Amino acid sequence: MTQPKPILVLKQKCKECKGDGNTNIHRSHYKFTNDEFRAKELECCPDLCDCNVCKGTGQQEIKIYTLKDFKICKFFICVEGRVLAKYGRGVIPHNKCKGTGYKIPFKDYEIKKVSEITEEEAKLILIEIKKLSEPFIFIGKEPTINRIVEYWFKEKHNLKEDDKVVII
Repeated sequence: MTQPKPILVLKQKCKECKGDGNTNIHRSHYKFTNDEFRAKELECCPDLCDCNVCKGTGQQEIKIYTLKDFKICKFFICVEGRVLAKYGRGVIPHNKCKGTGYKIPFKDYEIKKVSEITEEEAKLILIEIKKLSEPFIFIGKEPTINRIVEYWFKEKHNLKEDDKVVII
């Protein structure tokens, strides 16, 4: 099975370098705007390095996958990401699938239910949804940002409130 495609890719300013693309260990000591900071930074530390998180681009990509697109862990004693402890003294998370029950080939990821997506993440998702060329009409109660995003996941990707997504 090939790696699943993300259902949505969000782009935002890098949180580590604040969108500059450069990083410096002295950044937290100054309280200047970006232009003033750049001038001060070049005076005291001319050897700036690229940000490790965004690789100098100033933007981060957040990819959203559905959990059910990944391979299920088929280790013979793994049941929904849990295995019996030594001598049958309890149940512990399986190390291979990290307690998820699925083989996820990424190091840093977060698994959330569709209903647990935060307001900030929902705003970014809504911006990306608006960029898509597909027409989208919300039908439901009061249109809050989270409800619109949940409705989009349900209509376009058949994900209910309790279904899980992988955020990388």
